[in-house]
Amino acid sequence: MKRALAQGVLIVIVIVVAFVMMGVIRGMKPEVKAVASERRSVPVVVQRAQPGAHPVTVRGLGEVKPVHQLRVTSEVNGRVVERSDGLAPGGLLRRGDPLIRIDARDVSAQVASQRAALEQAAVALADERGRKSVAEYEWQGRSDALADHAREFALRERPRAQRPGQRRSRPRAVRPGQA
Repeated sequence: MKRALAQGVLIVIVIVVAFVMMGVIRGMKPEVKAVASERRSVPVVVQRAQPGAHPVTVRGLGEVKPVHQLRVTSEVNGRVVERSDGLAPGGLLRRGDPLIRIDARDVSAQVASQRAALEQAAVALADERGRKSVAEYEWQGRSDALADHAREFALRERPRAQRPGQRRSRPRAVRPGQA
């Protein structure tokens, strides 16, 4: 019981000390005198409104979306060596303006390669025609003994086109001298 009484007295002492400290702190507060504020005047220029073109500048943040979008691709592959200034975002282009310039070395190398392949095919064709001439000379007089498909093969001729409804005979082995 004595202990509870001691705790109660201690609480009352703490509360009294707190009120005393609060009074001391309020007494130390400086007094502020009210000062009349000065009115600042802003100079205003009045003008009559006149009809005409007046530029308007709007500052803001946002995202600009284009009305038209297009994707540009080249017909040939290669390294881009020059780009038009108008090709940048927001740039303007006119019809007929060159957009980019591609290094011509890659394309010219491809063209040269294709020309070489064409020349090789022409040489192979001439070689095959020469072999046909040799085969005709070697089989001269004996080609009648061969079946049609064997003669076409030996003399390097194109197979004859089949007529509609015509069946092609099956190849058969024929010895020289047999008919």
